[in-house]
Amino acid sequence: MDLAVGMVLEGSDDDTNWTTIHTFSSILAGWNRYRPEIGETFKYRHYRLKNAPDISSSCLVGEIFYDGARVRTGDTDTQTCDIKFTSADGADLATMTSGFQYTATDTPVLTTLTPYYGAVAGGTSVTLTGTGFGTTPEDVSVTVDGIAGTVTACTDTEITFDTGEQTVYTASTLDINIAGKGDVNTKGQYYIYAYLWSEESTWGGETPPSDGQSVHIPTGMNVLYDIPPEESPLLQLVTIEGSLVFADDFDQTFDAYYVFIRKGKFTIGTEDNPRVNKLELTMHGDRWNTPEIPTYGNKVIAVREGEIDIHGTERSVVWTVLTATAQPGATTIEVEDAGDMVAGDDIVLASSDFDMNQAEVRTIADVSGNTITLTEALSNRHFGEIETYGDGSEEVDMRCEVGLLTRNIKIHGSGSYHSNPERHGAHIFVFSPGDETSVGRIENLELFNAG
Repeated sequence: MDLAVGMVLEGSDDDTNWTTIHTFSSILAGWNRYRPEIGETFKYRHYRLKNAPDISSSCLVGEIFYDGARVRTGDTDTQTCDIKFTSADGADLATMTSGFQYTATDTPVLTTLTPYYGAVAGGTSVTLTGTGFGTTPEDVSVTVDGIAGTVTACTDTEITFDTGEQTVYTASTLDINIAGKGDVNTKGQYYIYAYLWSEESTWGGETPPSDGQSVHIPTGMNVLYDIPPEESPLLQLVTIEGSLVFADDFDQTFDAYYVFIRKGKFTIGTEDNPRVNKLELTMHGDRWNTPEIPTYGNKVIAVREGEIDIHGTERSVVWTVLTATAQPGATTIEVEDAGDMVAGDDIVLASSDFDMNQAEVRTIADVSGNTITLTEALSNRHFGEIETYGDGSEEVDMRCEVGLLTRNIKIHGSGSYHSNPERHGAHIFVFSPGDETSVGRIENLELFNAG
């Protein structure tokens, strides 16, 4: 069968209704390849290549190789199926009975990669953990953004490789192949080549951005914010069309009037590698005197057709209850489970009264077992008993709730929200034009002076 420039790859579930997946705009000598973009998924029972009827130029297809995710449903680890070959006009060519077997245990799987970012100069040692890697380094190839890495060690559950040098901006990709086993299921994870914010070369030889300046990160460029708190500038507008990643080597602050993520990525930790150190992000401005971005306003982190990832350290206990009533003037409280609460954490004690304003926020001075010492005495009574009724078999838990407010990532508006008559705080705005092009993944984040 002859195929021309303009031929289409189509998919169908019923072998009758076909959907165009890709149109080939050029034909190369040898292999012609189509690879979906990151985040693009599709699955069909049938695939076909169909010629463009109005184009006379053509090439001969001698072999078709399918390299993708083979999807099946069911509870077993293996499944055998037939392979059926048909021409573009629907004629049956051949059937290979039981020609393919799906085996879940044969598929290498990536669980984590550490670190998930590094300098564009390369030379970063990255550790991949997972299953099914084999034990021969020579059988493993790792490619990041199309750049081959150097595999230095391999066990069945861990691969170590050194990154190469990245010389041009490109979308982040990660491809791992094991000889004899095929591609590793990366589960959408990837490594980020990043330009250091602190380096003049990142800004075309100019001094890194300072107070009052705006920043633009173009498509394909990843910038690693590696600035210590004492050098952190107050920026105007930060527009991200590439990606901004926050280094996790020390505590940081970040200050801006607007952060606009337009088809880009904003990353503070990941689900598999949550941030460990502290980060305080302050959005500046006021309701009346700070100009607004159309649709999004001001004092805002706005996402349009982009991704925002904020993943702080998980706390072991975020809600507990009193085990004894705390009276006004008390500087210690007894709780059921203090978890990993430490000195400096802020907690809230819910109201035990009909008046919700009797809820109180306090800072922890010390923790000993489940006894918490406060830096300031309580102003109100907080009940901490389980009431029994009748013959004692009926119980009503009336104990006051105690919530942990502190997280290692904080986002807030400038100024004091409650003493500010504007009541205008920071906003996070994730906007999509009616599809799923905007993604927000946020966990273990502390928000205050917001809304």
